[in-house]
Amino acid sequence: MSYSFVEVSPTQVASNCEALRFLEKAAEGFGGIFSVAKTLQNAISGKDLFVFVKNETKLRGAIHLTVTEQDVGRVLTSVLLGGEHFREWAQELREFYYKLAKQHACDEFYYMGRAGFKEYFPELKEVARIYRVIL
Repeated sequence: MSYSFVEVSPTQVASNCEALRFLEKAAEGFGGIFSVAKTLQNAISGKDLFVFVKNETKLRGAIHLTVTEQDVGRVLTSVLLGGEHFREWAQELREFYYKLAKQHACDEFYYMGRAGFKEYFPELKEVARIYRVIL
């Protein structure tokens, strides 16, 4: 089965209940650090990207990414990735990330999320961990 990766606006994400559900589930994995509502508000700045993952019949995932300038150069970061039947579209997602990074002239790609993702991207290197204190 073939999947497509379609860049969409924050408004399109906000009006799609299933996409919101996918992103909310992904945000849960960060223990409350990310709020999808705040993420959508911040996206108006234009530095955030949203992508729908679709097959011929249904929305299967939603992704929130950012493009930022860092000391290492331009960086594409996958912040939230949620969906279903991930194993079916993981390889196509990998190819999409590389294509998107080139399209945005990025020098590096960062993924924030579950450790199991490395199974699909063996070239990923752990560079940091997130620790949290609720004040």
